[in-house]
Amino acid sequence: MENMNTINNEDKDIIKRAYEYRKNGYSLKDASLGYLVGGFLSPVIAILVILVVISFISAVSGIDYDTLLETRPFDIIILLGAEIGFIAYFLYTLFFSKRKNRFKSRLGFSFKKFDWLICVVVIILAIAMSVLTSQFISVINHALASIGYVRESSLPFAIDSVGNMLLGLVVMALVPAICEEFLFRGVVLGGMLSVAKTNKAKIICVVLSALLFALVHQSALQLFYPFIMGLVFGFIYLYTNNLLYGMILHFVGNGFVVVANYYNYIKGITAVEVTYNLSYVLGALALLIIALALAFSAILLIKYIMKNKSPFLVEEKKIDEVEVEEINNSLDENQVAQYSQNKNVEKFVKEKDNKTGKIIMLVGLLFGVFMLVVDLLTSMV
Repeated sequence: MENMNTINNEDKDIIKRAYEYRKNGYSLKDASLGYLVGGFLSPVIAILVILVVISFISAVSGIDYDTLLETRPFDIIILLGAEIGFIAYFLYTLFFSKRKNRFKSRLGFSFKKFDWLICVVVIILAIAMSVLTSQFISVINHALASIGYVRESSLPFAIDSVGNMLLGLVVMALVPAICEEFLFRGVVLGGMLSVAKTNKAKIICVVLSALLFALVHQSALQLFYPFIMGLVFGFIYLYTNNLLYGMILHFVGNGFVVVANYYNYIKGITAVEVTYNLSYVLGALALLIIALALAFSAILLIKYIMKNKSPFLVEEKKIDEVEVEEINNSLDENQVAQYSQNKNVEKFVKEKDNKTGKIIMLVGLLFGVFMLVVDLLTSMV
């Protein structure tokens, strides 16, 4: 076993951070509750509260309720209802829950360890993914429409002015980037990674978190792309332990769509009639493969830049060494005995939390699938 004294200071710092994560980080139970409550229940409550407030304003002002729903800023507030729910649950875990101290040690949000080269990589990747996957997404939308699935896939409001473009960047890019990354990568994926002991298990956590992220959109139209991007967000978080990169990628990807729509408007560019023949589908598939290859290459490049300096990748035996070192440096013989007793209690509680977390996660996954089925059934004509 490698002695801690022989490890350089940078590596020792990463191992100690990994130890702090294991000791105080988000658990699987936190991740499961984050998905089920933060992903589904909180947004519903937030939207209901918003609608009740609008009803009250309508009653007091005498303005028609339906008119208020379509009046700014109320239409924007309703549009942000889900994001408000996401961030409300996250803020609860941060400031009011018994585990509020977990933010400091598990979340992974740092300007100090920010790498500008990685930033450039994620910006280029975000634009490339938006461009290269758009044709394949249109094929999926056409396939859904051909079986009778009818649901509006356009932006929630027209990007027909500079003001609306800026508003779109805030509402459709900035707010989702912050809220969704904090909740789905910070809490959900972070908690799942706390029980992953091997690299294979960590990859499974990233894939599962991407699936959960896709399902929370509750739309067949928004299943494929969020899943692909959820994988990208997840692997970037795994290899960097910094939510900032995912937020930048998320913002640029969504923001590019908003800006592109405004560009099309001012240039008078309208949607082109597309014939979904075999050559078009094969072309879309080719572009998708290029996009996936580019994403894979970018993730490998980010991993290389980081040089495996993510606390998520630290081996368990090295974390054990830090724990032993902490005990030897800070506890006397009597305290060691008490520490061991407390450790056994903590282990029992953690195992119980993990079992509960698995059950809640399964419920959340099934609920997500159920909501997707509901969307399919209610959108078929």
